[in-house]
Amino acid sequence: LLMPPKGRLMPEGSPNHLQPDWLLQAEFVYLKTLTEKRLAFLHGKAHEIAFLLDPRFFGYGLSIADSESYLKTLCSTPVVGEQVSSPERCRAIRAQYLVFCAESRLNKEQNADIYQLLLSKETSPLLFWQAYGHHYLLLKPIAVRVFTMVTSSASAERNFSAMGF
Repeated sequence: LLMPPKGRLMPEGSPNHLQPDWLLQAEFVYLKTLTEKRLAFLHGKAHEIAFLLDPRFFGYGLSIADSESYLKTLCSTPVVGEQVSSPERCRAIRAQYLVFCAESRLNKEQNADIYQLLLSKETSPLLFWQAYGHHYLLLKPIAVRVFTMVTSSASAERNFSAMGF
């Protein structure tokens, strides 16, 4: 097993402060670009929606720009029987999402039973939406659709393509 030589990172504040001093600039740029491309490949619209609708995370920690982008994805996600997303539907989805976030945040802060079950993986986001989704009629079909996708890479890629993500 080859190990990289011991070294230190470049000084904080330099353009490539995460670059070890033993790594050439061209190698660092190549690895950084490769990592960014891989992340872009792995991260898709279904992941964005899952992060928003997972009651453990509910989009927590997103920047305002990312949150807005993810909400646009959520609003534009088609559901059975609907062809086009209207501005009214989007407003209604956003309103339901705000209530979902507030309730999820409260569950987290109070360390509620449902939150503990989700953290311990005794229940799943899918089961949460099947049990409590009647409170969020516009979000439930999207959540169930996302959380029933197969997660192995080949199957997931086929599902993402087939479902329009």
